[in-house]
Amino acid sequence: MSASPRRSAIKYTAAYLLFFFLPFALFIDYALHALLSRIIGMRRPFSLAASSVGETIGTGICAGVIAYISFRSLFDPAYQRTSRVDRRTYLTLPLPYDVAFRRCLDSLQVVGKPTILLESRAQGVIDAAVLPSPFWKLIFLSFGDRVRFDLGSDTRCETVVKIVSRSSLSTAIIGSRHHERNIRQIAAFLQDAA
Repeated sequence: MSASPRRSAIKYTAAYLLFFFLPFALFIDYALHALLSRIIGMRRPFSLAASSVGETIGTGICAGVIAYISFRSLFDPAYQRTSRVDRRTYLTLPLPYDVAFRRCLDSLQVVGKPTILLESRAQGVIDAAVLPSPFWKLIFLSFGDRVRFDLGSDTRCETVVKIVSRSSLSTAIIGSRHHERNIRQIAAFLQDAA
């Protein structure tokens, strides 16, 4: 079982802010001020950049709050809300239930770095938080996804798998192509095994 959602959210929010957001924001801030100072003919771009560091840090605090909320819901097993960008599909695998269950766990590596939130062979459920791999893709892609597998089997050598890829927040309005890509990659991995 994973660490508490709060602890995981704090850890990933701090990493996001320290290694990605603040250095990137400070660089962009300085570059824009240096460019503006050349355009309007000012000779001291450093004083302009230094005066707006506070604004950049304020923006970083706002980004930190958003990142914390996203990571908190991503790592919380009880968070089950859906959004319009979520995608799902059904597959029938010609594999015994235990092999299909193990293969579903293995398929999470295809879409990123998984953290298993719920794994129940008896209920046929796997719920995982998946962060982009490598971690710097957080800047460009998303704060992570939730991937869920629901497995069922009526026969000895055939297993039906429902795959759901969803956003970390229910308020997401973009990202359906990203979730479709997750579904395609996982489905291809599972069907290659069959």
